Amino acid sequence: MLQVNAMAFTPNGYQLAVAAFQKVKIYDMTSLKPSNHITPLVCFEQIMKNVTAVGFEVGAQSRWMFTGGEDHSCRVYEMRVNQLVCQRVFDNLDPVTSVVIHGNQVELFIADQAGQVYVWDLRRDGHMQLPMPPLSYQEFVTNLAIHPSANLLAGVTNRGYLIVWDLSNGSDEWAQKVNYIERTTETFAKLNLIDTGKRLLHKSYGLSCRYSPDGRTLVTTGADNIINILDSCDTSLKSTIDAGCDWNWSSAFTCDSRLLFTGGSDNRVKLWDLDSGQMVMKYDGHTKPITALCVSDVPLR
Repeated sequence: MLQVNAMAFTPNGYQLAVAAFQKVKIYDMTSLKPSNHITPLVCFEQIMKNVTAVGFEVGAQSRWMFTGGEDHSCRVYEMRVNQLVCQRVFDNLDPVTSVVIHGNQVELFIADQAGQVYVWDLRRDGHMQLPMPPLSYQEFVTNLAIHPSANLLAGVTNRGYLIVWDLSNGSDEWAQKVNYIERTTETFAKLNLIDTGKRLLHKSYGLSCRYSPDGRTLVTTGADNIINILDSCDTSLKSTIDAGCDWNWSSAFTCDSRLLFTGGSDNRVKLWDLDSGQMVMKYDGHTKPITALCVSDVPLR
């Protein structure tokens, strides 16, 4: 059994993409069967190493999806009937750790193990490097999240720091002015935290960051058993929750932004009320750490 590194639902909730070592599988969620009979609709295996990120175009059609991985690439696939066709590849110099899609559906933000974050414009097939605060030796962004308004981009690092970029200038303006050059330092984004441009939130490895669907809250988790709940506007710390285990790999909001799922090294999925900080429910049954979570609010039946 391979470790699952990332998961994502299509916007309609009918299909689930699962990223693992050398594989991306897509499952039909409308025809669920007993676990020993579930087979994927699609299994794409033409990737050399771990696939660390997966996601879909956000729209009614969901015509394409993307992945990022340790093979130093970000790929875009056309979704055909029971088939994935790789259409474009962003060749990077270092392993890719996280990929998220901009709200305009034509740009991807890509983080890598060299400590860089890029924006890849799919319309013009060009890319730019986002500004980075001073990073320590071998520090890099492990996970990215984009605000529902697409005006903010957040990332957590393997040293426990939070970085936030202001994207409010808009991409169309800069895209018309910039001639794309490999690893250019020009950018349309600016760091949104004062002083050093980053803020320490975790004592060790930062693992996930998520904006709530209503855009008011930013949550981070890491390897120090702490869930940080921040105001997304000014990144002020509203409260913290003791997750009860180290290595909280993933988190996901419910659609009403009131509750948060987390999964970690104690093999449990936990559901938290963010207002009270109390655990509402826990889900047992897994025999290994929970490494990826995603949530869909679309009823399947």
